[in-house]
Amino acid sequence: MKERNSQTIIFKYTISGFIVGLLTVLFILVIDFFIKKISFSEIAEIHKNNPVYIILDLTPFVLAFYAYVLSKKYAMASDSLHSSLKHEFDKNQKIFRFVERIRMGKIDEEYKVQGSDDVLGQSILDLRDNLKKNREEEEKRRKEDNQRNWIAEGLAKFGEILRKDTDNLEELSYNLVSNLVKYINANQAALFIIDDEDQADMHLRMTACYAYDRRKFADKRVEWGEGAIGAAILEQETIYMTDVPETYVHITSGLGEATPSCLVLIPLKFNDEVHGVLELGAFHTIEEHIIEFVEKVAESIGSTISNVKINTRTSKLLKESQEQAETLAAQ
Repeated sequence: MKERNSQTIIFKYTISGFIVGLLTVLFILVIDFFIKKISFSEIAEIHKNNPVYIILDLTPFVLAFYAYVLSKKYAMASDSLHSSLKHEFDKNQKIFRFVERIRMGKIDEEYKVQGSDDVLGQSILDLRDNLKKNREEEEKRRKEDNQRNWIAEGLAKFGEILRKDTDNLEELSYNLVSNLVKYINANQAALFIIDDEDQADMHLRMTACYAYDRRKFADKRVEWGEGAIGAAILEQETIYMTDVPETYVHITSGLGEATPSCLVLIPLKFNDEVHGVLELGAFHTIEEHIIEFVEKVAESIGSTISNVKINTRTSKLLKESQEQAETLAAQ
């Protein structure tokens, strides 16, 4: 379309130049014929004796040539200006649409910088990147705040649970694992407590098991140092497993019939002393902040179990002392 317009301009100017030159020659001839009364033979003789008149006869072609040259330069300049204006218009339109999308909150929209001279586009792109970065940081802060609030609420919840049923370890264990499974959206949980009344027969005893939203019968015994549970006791560190053997549940865990895809074993450690292991299973990945939360709960459980054991031993010693005193008094 542009080329056609340029050719039209050039054609019009060239024809106009030719017509002006032709009219000029005709005007001179009219003067010679009608005013000076010069005949054709005399005009021919004048052209023969003075070649300048021949050049004058070529005026239409000379003017047409100059008109062609000038119109071509004009057409080229006009096309260049038109292209430049259209380029700027298209660029501004793209920038405008990009800014509109950003204004509507679509800061993930892409924009391709239109050359090295697109300073405005690059500036808006930098602005988009800053907005995107700020939104990501805000989302990260909001997520971290939600996680901290979730952890704080959970610690308060389980702190309240740990203050109940301290005289019944099995019931306390069940309340802990059942509420923990629901709170962290796990599928299975079990609580193992170290039984060290007989130092020659130290082992872990399952005090509670909860799986598939129902209470399981807890009668599991794990020998000292046996399997992953025993390793968690000896290492005193959290064990995180994603490649759980299919036979694990039936060998070293009482978590039901299905094998979880993710398993976490947290030692119940308080004051550098381990009192048991909390075992959690899920069919999805357990996130880091959840593990951090469960470790804090496990520490509180360890503290409670430590106090329960101390109270139990104290009561036992007191009872034995009373029995001995009664025996001596009866003698």
